[in-house]
Amino acid sequence: MTCMMLSSSCAREAQESDLNAPPTKMNHRRFRALLKKLRRKKIRQKVAQERDHLLEVEVEDVALSPGQEEQEQKERERQHALWLEREVEAQREFELRRRLEKDRAALLAERSNIVKATESLEQVLAQLPEASSLRATPREESWHNPPAPRAYAPTEPCPFYIKTGACRFGDWCSRSHPRPVVSRTLLLRGLYSHLSLEQLHGDDSLETDERELQAHFEAFFWDVLQELRRAGTVCQVRVCRNLEPHLRGNVYVQYSSEEEAQQALTMLNGRWYAGRPVSCEFSPVDRWKTAVCGLFFRRACPKGRGCNFLHVFRNPTDECWHESRSPPPQRQHPHSPRAEKRRRSRSPHRSHKRSRTSRSRSRSKKRKKWHCRKSRSRSRSRSKKLPAHSQRSKHH
Repeated sequence: MTCMMLSSSCAREAQESDLNAPPTKMNHRRFRALLKKLRRKKIRQKVAQERDHLLEVEVEDVALSPGQEEQEQKERERQHALWLEREVEAQREFELRRRLEKDRAALLAERSNIVKATESLEQVLAQLPEASSLRATPREESWHNPPAPRAYAPTEPCPFYIKTGACRFGDWCSRSHPRPVVSRTLLLRGLYSHLSLEQLHGDDSLETDERELQAHFEAFFWDVLQELRRAGTVCQVRVCRNLEPHLRGNVYVQYSSEEEAQQALTMLNGRWYAGRPVSCEFSPVDRWKTAVCGLFFRRACPKGRGCNFLHVFRNPTDECWHESRSPPPQRQHPHSPRAEKRRRSRSPHRSHKRSRTSRSRSRSKKRKKWHCRKSRSRSRSRSKKLPAHSQRSKHH
């Protein structure tokens, strides 16, 4: 049917194009060309109609959503801001990486310089004959501390530090504080603490009861003494109740030997008590008579709170309180000839026998004295009774 319509239209066009020409039969080739031309025209018309329809739909969509453009603009801005943040973070990471690489390179260069310097120093030392001889043979001379500078002038020792082991001026004292290398006495600074000792400028109403303070001290004393006896025999314990900062709460402990004091120093240093670290050191105090204030127990100390001698608590039941009258034993080298002589001369059997004989002699002397006194008292009583008896006999 379409072919018939096309043929009729072609014939009509041919008639219109050549009205004056006589009617002739159309060539088949020309007919096919016209047919293709009409097909292309129809296709173009259809495509144009679809395009116009799509344009109309788009125009209608834009008219229906006027805020879509703004939303798209906002989305583009948000994506741009995110991109800027990522770019800044990337730049920061790059800068940090570059700095780390630079520091690493500087460290490697420094290490290489140190290695080169040590190698060069070893080469120089190897060339010296004295250094090689020193390395080959062991050093027989004992080491010693470096000599003091020429401008150094020795000062007198501080008397308060020698007596009490503490000075109110501390490191700013004009005199020297010679610290003992080893001693039988240990100083535990500020180990004991109580509210009454910390009230330097308190009112009388804030003072703590003496009985309460003594009870607190006794609990502290037995707690600390049990731990101190783990290192050895404790001879003396003194706990300061001074209010001066350099003496407040100090605890002095004296052991029977320096070895036990050294063991206690190693055991106590680095530990904690009542939430505070323990500070333990050797103290030059050896005589308590010169360290303890004698007027404090009489309540007649004229210095009061400002006294630089030890105001100590009285130990409960006088435990570790009385000072031994015998002097402390002197240290001797275990391989000295004197120690060897004493070790050979003394034997357990002889010492035991000697102690038994001394005890028996002392007992015999005491018995003789007692018998002498008893005989004298009897003779006196008899002499008093004889005259009365004689008078009675005469009267009878």
